[in-house]
Amino acid sequence: RVQRKVLHGEVKRLRGRVQGE
Repeated sequence: RVQRKVLHGEVKRLRGRVQGE
């Protein structure tokens, strides 16, 4: 499913936001 790739990208961005804070 392509949704899995999109979800992975969203999780990576969310993690980067928390780490950037």
